[in-house]
Amino acid sequence: MLTESNADPAHRYLLCNYYFSATMTEKIKADVKRFMADRKKDDLYYAFINWEKKANEIIALTMYAYADFLLPKQFDIAFQIDNPENYAAVPFVITQAIFNGNISLRDISHGNKHIVVIEFPEIIPKIFSLLPSFDGKFEKNTPQLGLCNHVDFESIKNRKT
Repeated sequence: MLTESNADPAHRYLLCNYYFSATMTEKIKADVKRFMADRKKDDLYYAFINWEKKANEIIALTMYAYADFLLPKQFDIAFQIDNPENYAAVPFVITQAIFNGNISLRDISHGNKHIVVIEFPEIIPKIFSLLPSFDGKFEKNTPQLGLCNHVDFESIKNRKT
């Protein structure tokens, strides 16, 4: 278990690779239903299965979380990984997470991939339009976003890769 306070500030960001279309979101829900068919269902399961995307939300894939943290999780910076000077400073919150495309969780777990629901106060910032839509295949060299908080952003921009 790696807590945020123990994570290097230069690496305190979630790597966001893709967003999911309405069609792919329905496939994800079907996968969760299939996986959970003979398992006990909790409020997180029903929250996701009954979730309907609003105009101020996006569902996305994050890769290899930098630490363990509970949801909901607030962030306030989204930046282009290969060009951190291209960023949006806007508050947003990760409200839900799906682990391995199968099960809803109350947290994000260090080193793992998650499908997340991100909610914005108003409209989805334009920077998120850089993300490609996931169609079932991973593509190389697609734009990626980092999701972080302003207190770590300078360290992230100045990190040595």
